[in-house]
Amino acid sequence: MKKILNLTYNLLKLKFSNASKPVMLSLYITNKCNLRCSYCFIQDEKVPQEVRNSEFTLEEIKKIIDDFYRLGTRMIFLLGGEPLVHKKFGEIVEYIHRKGIVIHVNTNGTLIDKKIDELKFADGICVSLDGIGEANDSHRGKGVYELAISNIEKAKSVGLKCRIHSMLTRANLHKFEELVHVAKELGVMITISPAHYIEAGNNKELIIKDDEYRAFWGKYYELKKQGYPIGNSLYTIEAMINWPLGYGEIMMKNAKLPEGYQRPIPCVNSKYYVGLSADGILHYCLKPGMLIGPNVKDVGVLNAWETLVKTRPDCYACASTNTIEYSLSSCLHKSAIANAIKFQLFR
Repeated sequence: MKKILNLTYNLLKLKFSNASKPVMLSLYITNKCNLRCSYCFIQDEKVPQEVRNSEFTLEEIKKIIDDFYRLGTRMIFLLGGEPLVHKKFGEIVEYIHRKGIVIHVNTNGTLIDKKIDELKFADGICVSLDGIGEANDSHRGKGVYELAISNIEKAKSVGLKCRIHSMLTRANLHKFEELVHVAKELGVMITISPAHYIEAGNNKELIIKDDEYRAFWGKYYELKKQGYPIGNSLYTIEAMINWPLGYGEIMMKNAKLPEGYQRPIPCVNSKYYVGLSADGILHYCLKPGMLIGPNVKDVGVLNAWETLVKTRPDCYACASTNTIEYSLSSCLHKSAIANAIKFQLFR
């Protein structure tokens, strides 16, 4: 609770100032992974092998955490690759915890049972699942679904807070409601991201047509209203339903929009939130074309952050549930606060 209050206090200070501080950091500690998901960059042969094998050392990670803490970071999402394959994972989590930083771990769920003791300091565990049984395993590998579900139950049994996160694609679009029911049975929340949020979203086998996508959000909205444990806020879902552009398009600040359309909350990437890739690139977000920025290994965290703030693209918002939720949380929007409370209550 102390870490949550500390995070909230720092967000409140920012709300009444014009300062740019990376309160939230997505830290990719390794690009190595024990799975080969169909839409992941690890499968992309255009990505250099040295990038696919990138990984920070424990010493590098401690220095990065110290530097970001001084800049104001109070919440870290640990990602990969698969973060649990990092040999120093437990020490990394404990170091972040000792700094008083909120920690959320994003994982494919297959190694939780082997790393359960090392996860004890995590404030939240996000398990990636794309459907039930074959709907998931066709993308992630045979047996992954059952193992991930079993490990969610094990994590919950020792008091760890979990949620399911799904990458929405054409393959699982019409089966997604089944996974919502599974989340309810497990007693965990569920959130989603669109496939067009990552480079693999250009894969025609994965991408969803705009009219199908809008219809999905309408159904998702109804499930949320019916009380299912959907972690995406009503504000975000409504923003997706009413998105005035193509779902893969970015809304620029000077965009001409339909008369009467109310712009969503502005994106806070490189203002209150930032991502650091395992190869050292500090980047705006995961949208295609945005995985660019200075390398902290070359210029250091402070210089990299200052450069990113100054060179931020002239974009205003995009149809990414993740980005909208980050923006809501940073501004302490009532929808974000309500979701945070619900997550604390789900065990």
